[in-house]
Amino acid sequence: MVVDFADDAETAWEKLRASPYDLAIIDYYLPQSTGAALVTRMRRDAALHGLPVVAISVGGAAARDASLEAGADLFLDKPIVLRDLFTTLARLTLREEAT
Repeated sequence: MVVDFADDAETAWEKLRASPYDLAIIDYYLPQSTGAALVTRMRRDAALHGLPVVAISVGGAAARDASLEAGADLFLDKPIVLRDLFTTLARLTLREEAT
């Protein structure tokens, strides 16, 4: 498994467009944008619209609602419990294998 990192939404967008990924974990709070805006952009892009997205945030219900409305598949509150993250990733993997 290869893990990549981006400091902001625009860098993330460039990386997502340049290389294939199995999933994206996107924080709601990003410099100069929001994770929800990035997810919306991904869902409108033919190459990225089906990429599984796990949204994360300390922003509570507002960040969760905005992320899920934008098209994130799942949302996790920060701080993230590693067990929850691994369970979430396993669920996404099983869902992708079923389709």
